[in-house]
Amino acid sequence: MRKVPKKLLIFALLSLVILSLVIIFGFQALSSAPLYQQGTEEGHGYKIFSLELPSELQAGTKVDGSISLQLWNKISCPTCVQQLLIIPEWDPTNPVCIYSGVPGTYPGELIKRNFTLELPSTAGRYGIYVFRALQYGCPDAVDFFLSEGGLSVASKVKEIEVS
Repeated sequence: MRKVPKKLLIFALLSLVILSLVIIFGFQALSSAPLYQQGTEEGHGYKIFSLELPSELQAGTKVDGSISLQLWNKISCPTCVQQLLIIPEWDPTNPVCIYSGVPGTYPGELIKRNFTLELPSTAGRYGIYVFRALQYGCPDAVDFFLSEGGLSVASKVKEIEVS
């Protein structure tokens, strides 16, 4: 039985990983500009590639959405635990935790998450915000977000129209 060269095995494995990422996230994460970006490749940061909600948003209903993003740690803290929250402008005391973990240094992790939001009871234009925290878990991240100033410390990444 012939041995396969180690370099060929590594190349095949890396190709499979890249192909899997393309299938899971589409070409979007690899080729298009992010919807929103915070941080640098050397520091903690994230890039949001998409934040999707249904096209028709009725006041007082629950809707399912999804977010695709890349999240990473700074070089000097590769094992830092991070959380990412989605915060609806109409209910900032009720953030949705979409990530809690250790993404590693750049390029970190490519993440796709689904979430549910309860829309406001009043029609209007509202923002969807994100907040990244370095805490030990989602409850700590929510407490930190609220104690640091709420929406004033978060980043608006999308505006929606509720009818």
